[in-house]
Amino acid sequence: MTFAAAGSCALAGNVVTIVGGGSCTVTAAQGGNAAYAPAPAVTRTFAIGRASQSISFAPLSDRTLGEPPFTVAATASSGLPVRFSATGECTIDGDTLRLTAAGGCSVTASQPGDDNYGPAPDVVQTFAIDRTGQVITFGPLPKRGLGDVPFAVSAVASSGLLVSFRAEGTCSVVAEVVTVTGTGACTITASQAGNARFGPAPDVAQSFPVSPVILEAHFDAGPDGFSYVDDPFRATSQPAYASGAWSAASGFRGGALTVTLGGLDDNTILGMSGGWTTTFNLNGPAKVMLYLRVGLTQSPFYESDETSQVLVSLDGALVGASPNDYLAQVVGDGNTGPEIKTGWRLYSVNLGTLGAGTHSLTIGGYNSRKNVANESTTIVIDDVVVMETATGARAAVSTLNFDRFKDNIRVLAGFGDRTQGAPSNIAAGNWLQQQLQAAGYKVERHPYTYGGQPRDQIYVTKVGTIFPDHMYIVSAHMDGRGGGGAANDDASGCALVLEAARGVANLKTAVSIRFVFWNNEETGLNGSTAYVNQRAGLQGVETPPGSGIYPEPRWLGMIQHDQILFDHGLPPQPNQIPAADLDVEYQATSTYASQALRLANALRAGNQTYSTDYPAQVGSNMNYTDSVPFQNYTAAVSVRDNQRIAEIGQGSNPHWHQPTDLYTAFSEQDFRLGFNAVQMTLGTISELSGATPR
Repeated sequence: MTFAAAGSCALAGNVVTIVGGGSCTVTAAQGGNAAYAPAPAVTRTFAIGRASQSISFAPLSDRTLGEPPFTVAATASSGLPVRFSATGECTIDGDTLRLTAAGGCSVTASQPGDDNYGPAPDVVQTFAIDRTGQVITFGPLPKRGLGDVPFAVSAVASSGLLVSFRAEGTCSVVAEVVTVTGTGACTITASQAGNARFGPAPDVAQSFPVSPVILEAHFDAGPDGFSYVDDPFRATSQPAYASGAWSAASGFRGGALTVTLGGLDDNTILGMSGGWTTTFNLNGPAKVMLYLRVGLTQSPFYESDETSQVLVSLDGALVGASPNDYLAQVVGDGNTGPEIKTGWRLYSVNLGTLGAGTHSLTIGGYNSRKNVANESTTIVIDDVVVMETATGARAAVSTLNFDRFKDNIRVLAGFGDRTQGAPSNIAAGNWLQQQLQAAGYKVERHPYTYGGQPRDQIYVTKVGTIFPDHMYIVSAHMDGRGGGGAANDDASGCALVLEAARGVANLKTAVSIRFVFWNNEETGLNGSTAYVNQRAGLQGVETPPGSGIYPEPRWLGMIQHDQILFDHGLPPQPNQIPAADLDVEYQATSTYASQALRLANALRAGNQTYSTDYPAQVGSNMNYTDSVPFQNYTAAVSVRDNQRIAEIGQGSNPHWHQPTDLYTAFSEQDFRLGFNAVQMTLGTISELSGATPR
């Protein structure tokens, strides 16, 4: 038997081998022999199917738009070449894939087969195409002042797309222009939302503090934006007898601006003025204080009808109401004696609430008359600061707690009436010291002698950051009498002073504040009198020289608090009267009466702004309280619940110096009256001292 094969097969002997798809025909033949004739050939045909194959095509990772073209790879089990096709945001050429947009891409791997292999099942791999990432470059922003004009910010996105800005805090932004709107912190955030090609950039925020300082000039290197002008005050018209100059060494420290009036010749001249002027900007309404150092000198030859004054005008109008529209005044001594000098003095001037826009400020002086060439007036100006004050005051008042104020009174009254030198007085002083130390203060003691015995009284100082050499005094007396708890007289005042000290503890102040707890008030103001006698001559002395340390800063004003809880009318009613109010008193006959009235009015204005329940009135007969020893040295006022002579002395408070002056004798309304005094004093002293958040 013989075999033959044809088609997609091969034959070796009787073994058929498939060599391809199609069909195979095998023919069997027998050629016969001597005995047999050849047999008819027999043919058998069978079909041969193509082999199956599969594709190996690994998943594709997500990509980012903007990446360069890349190759894909797949293999067929047949070894035949794999073909690719793509749909979505991509194209493929051969095995090279190119991304065309963000979205998705599907790549299909195919192998159609050949004569021997059937088509492989397609394999599809899909991946996401993210938008191209981008970043924003936005540098830090410098500190700004409340008076700064609007300014532009800039940031760049790596995509080249436009960056937008938004503002939070004490500022606003329109397009790229930032406007400061208040004191505190401003945060500007740069954003880029992306487009079809670029994804959103991570926001970048830059924050900067907004200083309450609107204008600050120290004149060490020049006039600092001030310009000299002739005849700015009182409608004078004598430019030949007024001049101004910058001096590199005439200031409190360093440079200063000077104004010279009069002199020149022996002509009699009436009305001379000169000053230095500048402008400042406000982007919105603001409550503004002006601080400045000024020295006034009048030569020895002025007569008693000739005056020299330091004047300030805002937007062309003198600051202050006539006849007290000057900061300092010197009257001639009758053509005898030495020159008259005020020395350097710091003035704090409430400019009120100013509107948005540009304001002009002029500082200088006026000379009413001069007769001869050696009659001249010199004004030196240094350290001019204009600042917003309401933000810091609101921050301070916001720390107050009515229940804590009441508890201060409860604890202090619980020691007893705290007679000077008694264990109850010492214990109360130690408790106050602990509270003040807990608030972060260094407690100091002022020693003195009373009745041959050593005594002391405690105080703490909030040191000013701009004018540490000047201070306001806020005080109450710690001692009491009457055999009770001396709750109103004067645990209430001490509780107020403690709360005021706490209120500014975490703020900065431009000028210093001293919080004092007097002793020996009840024996005749002996503690405060001893303080004045010992310390008045030490005011403003830098110790050691050049250190910037002032153990006794100059006194700008003194606010005493003595009984602030009880206003039940006259004769006293069982309950607080509907017309209850706080009394702010000054002494009209004192040396500093006009300045004290100004301080009293500032407290009344502070009451209107910060007190929540009760009004305040101003009286002019301050007596029998620890502010009295100060009244001929500085502006001195007292805060109390009743007028000292007209009401308290007439018996309007039946608990005064009695065993019934106990914490339990007072109602919630009484404590609320006292708390309004805390709000008034703290808000006002924060404004006057230029308190600002850190």
